[in-house]
Amino acid sequence: MLQVALPRELRSQLARQLFAQVVSVDEAAFAQELYVTVEQLRVMQQCGMCLGCHGDAHEWLNSLERAEQERDIDAALSFLRAVGTPVDDLWTIAYPYGGWNDSLLDVLRARGCRIGFTTEATVAQIGEHRPLCLPRLDTNDLPPRGNR
Repeated sequence: MLQVALPRELRSQLARQLFAQVVSVDEAAFAQELYVTVEQLRVMQQCGMCLGCHGDAHEWLNSLERAEQERDIDAALSFLRAVGTPVDDLWTIAYPYGGWNDSLLDVLRARGCRIGFTTEATVAQIGEHRPLCLPRLDTNDLPPRGNR
């Protein structure tokens, strides 16, 4: 219900109220403890990690109108640029909740996205999977260390 079924403003209002009641009144302090900082992202990049996009507002991108998709992706790319991520040649996206559609793929292609990761849990096959619709393996999809 809080992800797509209710109208966006009602979802946001309910999520804020639930967060304040159950988690913390101070969302900024909670986020500061939970999420990496811009400086930490820069260090990760300097150490050779590749940063990708997950959208800006963590919306079900396939539920947005094209103009909203464009705004969300543009804001995410603006953030990546601010961090120092090169997004003019090659950048990637992991679709929030696995949600994508043809409209979003058009937006991504127009902005130079080369690789998109879905939530389909399997190994990607070159020639079988489209680059913007690649499956992936989440750590939860891997067997425990003792079960190799």
